[in-house]
Amino acid sequence: MTIAAVSVMLAACGSTSRIKPSQAPEGDGAAQPASLRLSPALVEGYSTVQVVDFEDATAHARIPERHRAEHIATVGQATRDFADRIATEIRETGAFPNVSRSPVEGKALVLGGRITRFKEGNGAARLFIGFGAGSSFFDATVVLKDHETGQVLGEIVVDRNSWPLGGVLAATQTVDRFMAGAAKKTAAELDALKRGEAAD
Repeated sequence: MTIAAVSVMLAACGSTSRIKPSQAPEGDGAAQPASLRLSPALVEGYSTVQVVDFEDATAHARIPERHRAEHIATVGQATRDFADRIATEIRETGAFPNVSRSPVEGKALVLGGRITRFKEGNGAARLFIGFGAGSSFFDATVVLKDHETGQVLGEIVVDRNSWPLGGVLAATQTVDRFMAGAAKKTAAELDALKRGEAAD
């Protein structure tokens, strides 16, 4: 498989954006103009990050009634699991001495946000049928705020979906993997911002 083909496949599977001002246009994670990047000065003096549970902002009304309760319970768990993953990944970077899932006091960054689309799909359908059958989706907005003022400092947009043409690649693209990748990317963006560098 050529590099170009792999690039097209990955692009079709969505992306996790770079951290950017909350009013910046949504991008695909590519390099941003300097005016759309956050300044490292924005996080100077912060040693604590509080990661809070995410909000379930999925469209409940679009879920068939017979599946709605299960969907709400599953996404409710994901709002906590995604936050846990992000907190773990931030700790591993060592960029911030204190990373908490519990309430904090004083000067701190607060990281949370909204899960806006969550669909686990069906791995077997993705593997054997393709053409969008059994597709998985995970969309979220990660929001970074100042703890004391509530001011929104930046956002990361997560827009992930399985490869629509099916096969082994699509079968392995689960919501769990999307959350893990987005958590790692979020931590890398904060680490890079703290160090004044661009994340990989």
